Amino acid sequence: MVEMGHMRSYYKLASHNVHANPKGIFFRLGLANAGKEILLAGPTNTGFADPANGTIVSIAQITTAFLLHNPNLDRIVACKSLLVLGDEIQAAFLKTQFEVEKDGSDKTTEN
Repeated sequence: MVEMGHMRSYYKLASHNVHANPKGIFFRLGLANAGKEILLAGPTNTGFADPANGTIVSIAQITTAFLLHNPNLDRIVACKSLLVLGDEIQAAFLKTQFEVEKDGSDKTTEN
């Protein structure tokens, strides 16, 4: 048991457009400020801060669990450094997301 039930809401939020449910009709994670009803069918440059945050938290937890299986001073320092770096990465993603939303440049990209 991983006891990560508190993260379930983030998983469900990301699943609205993938798994059929009524919320998926009205909520588009990748179309924050589209201003019109369109179907996202490709990459976008919005909605990335929350998934990135979840990824950072998961990597930090897995790495910390691995390193602290046989703890020593170097491994404890590495874990602390990982947490500090994770905080900086999260702040950078959030800042970028706010800038994209402020500029209104949340257009989908074409391949």
